[in-house]
Amino acid sequence: VKPTSRSTWCAHRVRSVKRNEKRSDRPLKRKYEEGEDKATNEDANEIAKMNAMVTGVRSVLSHPRYGKNYKKTSIPKATAPSFDGKSRLSLPTSKRNQCWAVHASEQKDKPPSYQTSATELEALQRLSVVVPDSHLGYINESPAAASAGSAVLCSLMQGSADMREMEGMVHAALSSGGCTQEDEEERFSCFADRAVVNVGASFASRVTGKVTTEVDPMLATDAEAMVQNAHRLLDMYKECGVDKEKILLKFPATYAGIRAIKVLEQEGTSCLVHLVGSFVQVAAAAQAGASVIQISIGRIRDWYRQNPGAIRDPQGPREDTGFESDYDPGLALVKKAFNYTRCFHPKTRVMASGIRKKSDALNCAGCDFIVLGEKVLEELANSDTASGYNDSLSITDGSIQFDSVNPTMSVDMASEDEFKDWEKQSIDKGIFEAKMDDAGQELLVQGIKSMATSRGDLVTIMKKRWPPPNM
Repeated sequence: VKPTSRSTWCAHRVRSVKRNEKRSDRPLKRKYEEGEDKATNEDANEIAKMNAMVTGVRSVLSHPRYGKNYKKTSIPKATAPSFDGKSRLSLPTSKRNQCWAVHASEQKDKPPSYQTSATELEALQRLSVVVPDSHLGYINESPAAASAGSAVLCSLMQGSADMREMEGMVHAALSSGGCTQEDEEERFSCFADRAVVNVGASFASRVTGKVTTEVDPMLATDAEAMVQNAHRLLDMYKECGVDKEKILLKFPATYAGIRAIKVLEQEGTSCLVHLVGSFVQVAAAAQAGASVIQISIGRIRDWYRQNPGAIRDPQGPREDTGFESDYDPGLALVKKAFNYTRCFHPKTRVMASGIRKKSDALNCAGCDFIVLGEKVLEELANSDTASGYNDSLSITDGSIQFDSVNPTMSVDMASEDEFKDWEKQSIDKGIFEAKMDDAGQELLVQGIKSMATSRGDLVTIMKKRWPPPNM
């Protein structure tokens, strides 16, 4: 038996719809002939179903893949309804065809062809905000956000195409008259802050969202000093004409850093906490009102690979017994952080970073922010989904997914998660230190050490360029 082609099927479907159109008019015609000038709500519901079916056929015929042979096909076009204020649909008796009066866009049920075609990247962007993990000097389009810090500035100055621009920002920082501290280290630390702000101000005019700016990592254990450093950064941004609404200050997930975040968030300053490797850091930061909690999936995964004896899944069997689990502690922490913030602190957003594979990106679908590198972005952009290519015209309630990218995180999923009693309590210093696991502690120490090294490198660069040419 020769299989029926898609085009032939569409033609049969059109004829079937037209026959049903004529049949659906008969009950209404009898009512009009009997003197009734208004259709009941039951009639309107039947009309809505038929109208949605026609809309589905029209969508398939208009698709470039199937519609080229049916340009002359005529299908009744829906028009907007008129209501008489009594929950009954008024239908003119003189124009029988206006029984197709319920507009398809007003229906809760939409045909599958309502969705447009999309790549995996486009489908992912429908669920999460995708942030490119790239320096602005190497991308053509303006990204949603950018990051300014010691490591960023040092990397841009090491032989990049933007070195001349970066040199100008360093010289401008050294020439500024705001850093007058007597202590040499404090003065050059101020110069380093000024250089970072100059870079951040340049980024602020080129991104659609916020510019993340790190607070001096040398102050990671001093909450009061971090607050003062944050105020200085904001004042410098203000001098550059950048409002604090455009800035997202970045703090390490130490207990002191989280205390500083609480003070600044109460003042209206948006803050991001990073170097998070343990759930107690997530809970404490969310309770402090942090705007964003950033979790690096790659770094957490690396730590567990380097420490095979550590227990990956607290709820699963020990791996040293020979049991192999696909449980990923980094992904698990991102999902638990998302569920926790949605249940108890909905203002706080979760950012997944350190994503090195396409599968990791898809497993984070639904997370507030996903930071992706150029390689993963390209893989997603080159992968098509089934969206827009449908096999039926049945009316659905939206529960069926036509994308290959489905959310792994949502408010409904969050409501089903369970949390321990201490996780719902206020996190003080004692609980913070007691519940911090080895992964969280070591990742925090390693991260601060790396950032402090970059900060020291930047201060060294400032010293080598002192005094500036114009002084």
